[in-house]
Amino acid sequence: MASLLQQLEVVRRHLASGPLSGAELEQVADAQAKSLRGKVEKIKHLSLADKATLCSAVAEVPFAQASKDLLVKLINDKPNVAAKKRELQDYCSWPSYGTRYFWDRIADNPELAVELICQHLHTIGLINPTKETQRSLAACATAASTGDGPFSLLTPQDQPQHVFKVIGQRLKQLYKQEPLHYITKLPASPADFYRQYPVMANIVYSIANLPCACPLNQAKVGKAESMIACRGKLAKKEPAGEEPEQLQTMMRFVLKSLQNMQRLQQQGGRQQLEQGLTSLPPGTLAGQQCRSPAPKRFALTDGAADLPPQLPGTPGSTTSAGSPPPRDGDAAPRCHDVLGDGPAKPGEVGDAKALRESVVEARRKLLADRAAAAAAAKTARKGKAKAAKAPKGKAKAKGKKKGKRAPRRDAVPMHRNGKAKPASWLNARPSGCATCRYCPGCTRSCYIKRGEKVPS
Repeated sequence: MASLLQQLEVVRRHLASGPLSGAELEQVADAQAKSLRGKVEKIKHLSLADKATLCSAVAEVPFAQASKDLLVKLINDKPNVAAKKRELQDYCSWPSYGTRYFWDRIADNPELAVELICQHLHTIGLINPTKETQRSLAACATAASTGDGPFSLLTPQDQPQHVFKVIGQRLKQLYKQEPLHYITKLPASPADFYRQYPVMANIVYSIANLPCACPLNQAKVGKAESMIACRGKLAKKEPAGEEPEQLQTMMRFVLKSLQNMQRLQQQGGRQQLEQGLTSLPPGTLAGQQCRSPAPKRFALTDGAADLPPQLPGTPGSTTSAGSPPPRDGDAAPRCHDVLGDGPAKPGEVGDAKALRESVVEARRKLLADRAAAAAAAKTARKGKAKAAKAPKGKAKAKGKKKGKRAPRRDAVPMHRNGKAKPASWLNARPSGCATCRYCPGCTRSCYIKRGEKVPS
């Protein structure tokens, strides 16, 4: 804004006071007006105050009236400064807006499908697409660039996910100026678009270039859309080198094979019944009925496992009552050779009982020790609490006696100079006083302090 106002002021002074005149002046004025229009087109938003300031500055520049009108129109067409983010544009119905000339150019130049689609949608007013619109554009561009070939031949730069990002970047690059109408929801058909926005429709279409149906293969377009991750959703990945038709053929072959195997099994069962073969019920072994897997496993590890299974009624089979043949009772079953070292001996049983009793006794002693330790700790805590509650000054007061301190019997009645005190001193103060700590006879300072005459 500030640079544009400065340029208008410089142009005004140059054209007003410059040495140019005539045709040369008009040529320079047209060139400056064209340069100013280019700068105005790059501006996306202008407030009402800025528009008024620019229009008044343009009116003072000595341009031709047509140039002035065009500049003022460009300035006034700019939208006001938006206070919040604009709504995204939903252009998912865009495939029906392509013309025959547009689709022919894409068919002739499949490598330019992304650029041609972006430019065509930009003329319709698309500058801020939704993610669904961007995915639709990328899917159609991928389907158009591959033609009749499979997606497996695409390079990493031509993959639908990469094209999805490229289209978003290209639409931002093409946004140099604001469209005539900001369409948030593209009409379903070009006829509705012409009724609602006739000016834009006349700019995009003509009598010789009308919209037509989309010639792209919709199955390929849908598959390309499923390969694009949009708004955090994972793309569906197809197996490399396999088409949906091949997968369906493979599944049909597998199902047919399973049906044939089931039919053969059923026929084999019928043939066995016709030949007179007897099938034992599930859970039986050598004519014995097993109620759980464990007896069956033990039976396999016993001596019967060494013998081949025989049918009832044959030599060596079970009795009529279903009991097994008699065996030596002292011999341990063969299952113990597999699962352990055989049955426990009587001595081992006694050792186990003694060990269990010793463990119980040790546990009982441990619990008793713990209870005694807890009781001792509780008693110690009670003693500490009782001592803490007792008054502090009681113990110190026991050894003290109230009244005057007893005289020091062992004190020697001598002066400081080492001479013995006279008898008159000892008679006057045999117990001393508190000043001299009850020394017999006191001292000279004691008498002076009390105001008494010092004995001679």
